Amino acid sequence: MKNCHRQFSLLGLFILFCFCSTKAWTQDGYWQRYSVKDTMTDIQKLIKNFYKNFNPAHHKFSAKTGDMGLSYEYSYYSTVDKKNHIHRGHVAWEWTNPSSMKPGDKLTVKGIISNLTGEPGNISAYAMLGSYAFMKPEPGKLSYATPNGSTKIAGTAEVPKPGIGRDGKLIPYLYIKFVLSGGNEFNWVERTITYKWIPKAKVTQPPATTNAAIAGTYKTDFDEMTLSISGNKVTGTYKWKDGRIEGTLNGATLTGWWYQSNGKGRFIFNFNSTFTAFTGKWGYNNSEPSSAWNGTKSP
Repeated sequence: MKNCHRQFSLLGLFILFCFCSTKAWTQDGYWQRYSVKDTMTDIQKLIKNFYKNFNPAHHKFSAKTGDMGLSYEYSYYSTVDKKNHIHRGHVAWEWTNPSSMKPGDKLTVKGIISNLTGEPGNISAYAMLGSYAFMKPEPGKLSYATPNGSTKIAGTAEVPKPGIGRDGKLIPYLYIKFVLSGGNEFNWVERTITYKWIPKAKVTQPPATTNAAIAGTYKTDFDEMTLSISGNKVTGTYKWKDGRIEGTLNGATLTGWWYQSNGKGRFIFNFNSTFTAFTGKWGYNNSEPSSAWNGTKSP
């Protein structure tokens, strides 16, 4: 049967993450799991297109796919030895299976490949991150499983930033591909997990408001008041009984004393973040401020 099998390169089936430019995207972001696609042997299509002398009823293929493993079974009846033959392959993956990844993260994958029958032929498996095949066998071991045998492979790859295409645009997808193969087009299965690049939203900070913004003229409950500031010391005058104030600004809170021709007392003003308005209270002498004194900055 092996003489009838047309050899082919699985590399032609890979959906590659294109590193066609050495440039990388500079905007911050992360890779978010986006979609999953499973591909496998299509016996009927294969025979129809390439092996028309084969009897489709003599060939059967089935496969199971998952993030943590792949398996297949291929059976056929040989007209040469007049016998039924079955090939079974399996690979179990061990990895974190992340829903998202950041550039620079380490992706480690371990696999156990099993050839579950004694039929001639080897079974191989591997994982790829983009175009990077990073899996290797254990030292001194084969990279494939021989009949009724098994082997272990493992590898670590660094998650890349998005590439930039020749057109200068972002390449927004990254692929993790898992493959299990019996070495030809009659028995292979693969799973491709696609991650999509999610740019980090740019946060525009409002311009910082400095203490100097408190200076200006305010319409208040006690007529117009004009404030000036030096350091954190604030002085002001207002048109009510020759009024004036002296205070200290701490953050957006101004505390101090008011003075008028008819008395004096303490006050507290709480300004908004842009120093365009305040709500405040005042009281006589050393008493706790309790009466309203509000103001809005004049345009």
